[in-house]
Amino acid sequence: MDEGVPVLVHAMDPYRRVARRPASYWLSVDDGAPTALPFGGPCRLTLPRGRHELRFVYTIPYQHDAGCRILIDTAAGPPVVLYYSAPFSRYQPGVVGFQPDPRAQRTGRGLRAANRVVLIVSGALALLVIVAVLGFLLQLG
Repeated sequence: MDEGVPVLVHAMDPYRRVARRPASYWLSVDDGAPTALPFGGPCRLTLPRGRHELRFVYTIPYQHDAGCRILIDTAAGPPVVLYYSAPFSRYQPGVVGFQPDPRAQRTGRGLRAANRVVLIVSGALALLVIVAVLGFLLQLG
């Protein structure tokens, strides 16, 4: 008896730490009902042998033209490993493939570094404004 073929989906959202974004994405198989799956470690699906279309959507699950799609063939045998990277904005499809997307990993690291720089510069400017105001008030008194 054939129980199906495992499909492992590694999903990452490199921008979630920079901005407040959902902690899950939507996946539908062969235009079925979308299921919310978490980012992070691999999610395991079991599909029957044959060809299947998987559709990954980041924010709006029932919008048929949104998201990115990939055709997989589970007839070759287990397991099928996929990598999904969430899009930068909700109006982009994201990236899905059989290899991790190096652009998404670099962009996520770059955005986190830029976010730290902005926070440090903002803090330094706020400190300078406080010192300037205190200095002005001391001169008046």
